[in-house]
Amino acid sequence: MSALIVLLCCDLFLQLTGYQRGIYFDMLPLARLVDSPALVQIAFGQWFAVHGFPRLPLLFTCVPAMQRVALLHAVTTGHLALLCDLRLEDATDDLVHIAAAAGQLQVLCYLLSINFKAGLATAMEAAAANGHLKVVEYLHRHRTERQSYRVIDAAAANGHIHVVRFLHFFRREGCSTAAMDLAAANGHLDVVEFLHKYRPEGYSKAAISLAAANGHLHIVQFIVEHLHATWTSDTINRAASSGHLVILKYLNERKPRHGFTMQAMDAAATNGHFKVVSYLHDHGRIGCTEEGEAGAIENGHLDIVNFLHRHGLVHSTCCVCGYMKPRGHGCRST
Repeated sequence: MSALIVLLCCDLFLQLTGYQRGIYFDMLPLARLVDSPALVQIAFGQWFAVHGFPRLPLLFTCVPAMQRVALLHAVTTGHLALLCDLRLEDATDDLVHIAAAAGQLQVLCYLLSINFKAGLATAMEAAAANGHLKVVEYLHRHRTERQSYRVIDAAAANGHIHVVRFLHFFRREGCSTAAMDLAAANGHLDVVEFLHKYRPEGYSKAAISLAAANGHLHIVQFIVEHLHATWTSDTINRAASSGHLVILKYLNERKPRHGFTMQAMDAAATNGHFKVVSYLHDHGRIGCTEEGEAGAIENGHLDIVNFLHRHGLVHSTCCVCGYMKPRGHGCRST
């Protein structure tokens, strides 16, 4: 009976089990997820909502790796009370960068107030990349660290036009051609238009190719019609590889057969885009190489294989003349 009384007393039971090896039942899921950063963050948030501050010291004793997990949780979720309760002396993460990327302005201000600066050099870029204008504005007004063109590039790539505007009008770092290239690649027409109107850096040949690869017809149209840019075989190849028939039709209507190559049909055949293969045959009359045939066979696109064979579209290097010719052509050795 006396033993039962001891076991039923929470204080005494904790004293007894404190000398035993192992991990408490409620902490087991956390221990198992330590090597899965995203999952352990979710699990810790749920655990902390139930157990709160009193059980943290015991958690850190049983699972030391949870100290870092708790710290990252506090920074990314803006839990200032938790952050103030944790030790930052041994922190190895760029917490200022992480806070900026998460848009946690109060956390960032706190870290800087205690002279914690790990990650400060890239904080504005992180905030810009994730569209956190208030963090960008704060760093602009209260910090003097030099930045680079990558700040606007990052904002432009992710379509954060409000951040791009602020950086253009209030900062002097400028951007690179990657700003418009990446905005085009990701379909952000408003950013492309703004950069074209206000920035002198321009764009590279990659802009139209990346837009075509990702199926952004409105971007391709803007580049062709307003920037008066042309395209290369790389643009056609990327559009064909991804199956963007509408882009191929638009470009072909603007300049028939421009940029059409066998590699375009190779890519379309390999990836199973039958309509693209058919269109290239009808409007390009160039066929494909044996690589396209092999790719279609390997990926099980038998309808395309049959189409290629039926129309004699597979080309190979002729052992007589040395040119790429359709199979069964009329060259004869002398």
